[in-house]
Amino acid sequence: MEKQIVAQALLAQAEERLIAGEYQEAISRFTQSFRVHANIKAKYGVMICYYNMKNYPNAILSAKESLDLVKNLSDQQVKDKYYEKIALCMGKALERLGNLEEAYCALAEITQYISLSNLLVQEKILRLNIEKNSLEEYKTLNFIIKNYIEKPGNLSYLISKDWFDKWTDFSTHKSIDPPGPISNASIISLPDPDKFYYDTDPNSYYTNICIKNALYEDQEYVAIPKDAYFILSSTWNIADNEIPRYSIGISDDFITEVEVYLKEIDILILPKITSKEIPIKTICISRRATVNDLRIKLHRVLRDLLLSECLCFEISRLWKVPRIEITDKEFPTNTDEIYIKDSVLLNDQTELEFSDIDARDVVIIEFLTLSGKWTLTNTPSEVCINCKKTGNLTACPGCLVVKYCSIQCQEENYQWHKDLCDQIKSSNQSAEPIRLGMTGLQNLGNTCYMNSAIQCLSHTISLTSYFLNGDFMQSINQASNKRIHLVFSYAGLLKDLWIGTSAIVSPWQFKGTISRLAPQFMGYQQHDSHELITYILNGLHEDLNKAAISNEQNEIIETAKTEEELALKSWERFLLKNQSFIVDNFYGQSKSMLICPECNFQSIRYDPFLTFSLSIPNFEVKKIRVVIVFSNPDKIPIVQNFAVNIDSKINVLKSLIKQFFDISHIMLAAYTNFTLKGFVSDTATIFDIGDKNIIAFEMPENMSDVETIPLVITKTPENKPFSTKSLQTFMRLIFLSRSYTALEIHIILAYYFKSIIEENTGKKLDDGIDALNKFNEMTDPIYLIKIVNQSSNPEKTNCEFCGTKNCKNCVLPQNNEITLREMLNHRRNSKNHFILEIEWNSIVLGLEKLNTSKEFPNIIQEPNLKQASEISLYDCWKFSSESEKLDDKNRWLCPKCQKSVQATKSFHIHKAPKILIIHLIRFKSRSSWSEKINSTVNFPIEGLSLNEFVGENNEAVYDLYAISNHYGSMVGGHYTAYVKSPRGNSWIDMDDSYYFPIKQENLVTPAAYILFYQRRDP
Repeated sequence: MEKQIVAQALLAQAEERLIAGEYQEAISRFTQSFRVHANIKAKYGVMICYYNMKNYPNAILSAKESLDLVKNLSDQQVKDKYYEKIALCMGKALERLGNLEEAYCALAEITQYISLSNLLVQEKILRLNIEKNSLEEYKTLNFIIKNYIEKPGNLSYLISKDWFDKWTDFSTHKSIDPPGPISNASIISLPDPDKFYYDTDPNSYYTNICIKNALYEDQEYVAIPKDAYFILSSTWNIADNEIPRYSIGISDDFITEVEVYLKEIDILILPKITSKEIPIKTICISRRATVNDLRIKLHRVLRDLLLSECLCFEISRLWKVPRIEITDKEFPTNTDEIYIKDSVLLNDQTELEFSDIDARDVVIIEFLTLSGKWTLTNTPSEVCINCKKTGNLTACPGCLVVKYCSIQCQEENYQWHKDLCDQIKSSNQSAEPIRLGMTGLQNLGNTCYMNSAIQCLSHTISLTSYFLNGDFMQSINQASNKRIHLVFSYAGLLKDLWIGTSAIVSPWQFKGTISRLAPQFMGYQQHDSHELITYILNGLHEDLNKAAISNEQNEIIETAKTEEELALKSWERFLLKNQSFIVDNFYGQSKSMLICPECNFQSIRYDPFLTFSLSIPNFEVKKIRVVIVFSNPDKIPIVQNFAVNIDSKINVLKSLIKQFFDISHIMLAAYTNFTLKGFVSDTATIFDIGDKNIIAFEMPENMSDVETIPLVITKTPENKPFSTKSLQTFMRLIFLSRSYTALEIHIILAYYFKSIIEENTGKKLDDGIDALNKFNEMTDPIYLIKIVNQSSNPEKTNCEFCGTKNCKNCVLPQNNEITLREMLNHRRNSKNHFILEIEWNSIVLGLEKLNTSKEFPNIIQEPNLKQASEISLYDCWKFSSESEKLDDKNRWLCPKCQKSVQATKSFHIHKAPKILIIHLIRFKSRSSWSEKINSTVNFPIEGLSLNEFVGENNEAVYDLYAISNHYGSMVGGHYTAYVKSPRGNSWIDMDDSYYFPIKQENLVTPAAYILFYQRRDP
């Protein structure tokens, strides 16, 4: 009995230490209790302590020892209670170590001792089993995907990226929430049954499942092989429609891709067999299918719809018809012949991808009548257009196309024929029936980016003349066999656009050439017109490069004595291997300079450029609330609001603070609540601050041999279970000489918090060490200065200062035996800041004063504050040309002083090209977040003067002739082009196959993306 009493007393002491978080002491007491008298509570307590210390191996060992003791208990309810707690603790410990298989087996073994009514453990085992299987599932899928070889005809499935991310997080134990059934609701688009033909054939059922437009792989959806998908679907089931898709070949080089977007074709049925209108409906099919495949599919889909005695259903033909030719057109029933202008009979063997069918066309399926006649024709009939009689006919004197049997029929039909007659006459009046660039481009499926790029390049008159005159043939680079297709393909396209007679050109051949040569442009996803323009011009340059291929070394340019000589030699070196029409007209030369802040060494480079990218300044005004903390602790912090442009550098904000509060040196820090999130670099922008609070700390004028030390201000908890110390205010920055001793640091901090100390002790702090000694005579000090242990795993890692494990911040000694420099050197391998903590006693009053501040209601504005509506192209140029300090991630190794420094960088044009292509950077990505900048940039149509920004002495004045526009967001949108007509000063809006006149005053829009300028002749 006496041993049990002692054991109980030791248990009570151990439980107190456990509640206080003193786990090592608690383990010692629990162990002593067990040695005095073996008991389950002691072993269980040891297990809990080890688990809380994150010492999972010892926690598992203690759990197993506890299980042996539980088996000997007689009370089943008590046994169940301990089994449950031990099982859950053991399972969690094994999970933390990643031993899911062992955790599952261990818990399953324990269940044989637990009553079946214990659902908590059963549920835990079930979840562990799911997690274990999910991890194996994840590994299996990764293996399948990694080793998957895509071939034409392979089956894949599309899955919503949202669901796939949830599954990935769950399977890799980043989340405990199961993803649930596979759901594609966020990407699927269900067609309207009244406007869509559904195919019930099992092999073609996938063509009924459509997805939303402008989705991007790995952003909105993922495509996984069928074997991987079947594993997922068997585990998680399907919440809605599956999205199967097949791989197709997309070039002559046997490159394949998953056909995510099927070809959508609008279908009209002719001839009409009843007076009831059969509407135009859409059908989906692979773009690699043939016209005959489409016809067979339509026969299958329409079989039940068109059972008629009037048609020979098994025989049909397909026509491509411009939608405009059948809009509002009445088709009579039982007619002998229907004429549709510009209709094209489709060849059964033609692949749909190359059939020139786009969204502005309708495909007519025409069935043979039982009398063996076809009703549709694309040539005018030799019958009277009015009364349908044959015989002696006379052509309309206006158009010479339509024919009548009499003057009476001509007069009766005039009101219907007049518009067509005028149109044909106008067309015939052209002496040269060629388009001269006024030609639309068919959208082949998300190829508006390509059409916009082509129209802008096509209206670069000097380049187009060079091709149409045949001059390019003299410059073909025979060594560029792999790319020679591009120059001929582009020349053929220009011929169709400028000396062809078709109002619309389908650039299938050019698209195919680009796809073969540049895999990044394969398929029918939306792309960037700037990337394509750059690729085309670079490709044409390589095909037309006349420079001799030589093994000679580049000329050494480091011997240049002046900047002009360096620029000239750099250009000459470039011309050694690059000589073409593209270089002569499109290439310029840029100058970049890096300046070392340590030795002022300047590194200057001159490089060629093809397009010049300009950042768009964000003139959005942001209000910033700044807390200003003075070095004198007796001065109350000030809260001041500032209004600055969101793209302004932090230096602008710092200058305002210094100017209005007469502070020479400040350091800005970003906070969330009371926690320091980092120091704000001078190279950062106001945008980079986000929603963090900004605190400006006054710094000493001389920071040499001075260390910036963050100081955490906390308060110990009251003596209650589970209480923890709490932050009292935002972290302060103190600036300490590295030669200070620990005792001197104590004195400085005592005077920093002088008012609080005097209020709580009733003692005055005198100068020097005597004051500190008086304070230390207190038996229960009101605060302690500690060094923060920043180890991520203090239970396993020795403290950098005291050398013990599980250190909860060691007390800073009060002596002169160690200096701050020695403390910093002691932890020189650490990547963390050296942080101090002042921990106040729970009885201390007046800490709320640390959050007292004086707020000024006025707002201080940045000088010359601009509004978003005021951005000009010159603002973009100045913003992009500003010298900026490289951030810490882009340090530069100075070749002179050999130091890694944050250099100052500047970038300018030195040699201006004849044709200047300006790329406005509208798409920005910051970390995981992206946006499109929709600000209007005001650019001159005529007389763009770059004399201020160009290094050469020559005049650099330009006139605009083309614009590539982008409408919409980053993940979707539409491209068009504005081009200047070669026939005068008028402008044309080129929107795929459509083109319209546009007034010059309407050219400046938020959609302007790439600007094409022609340099004026001197």
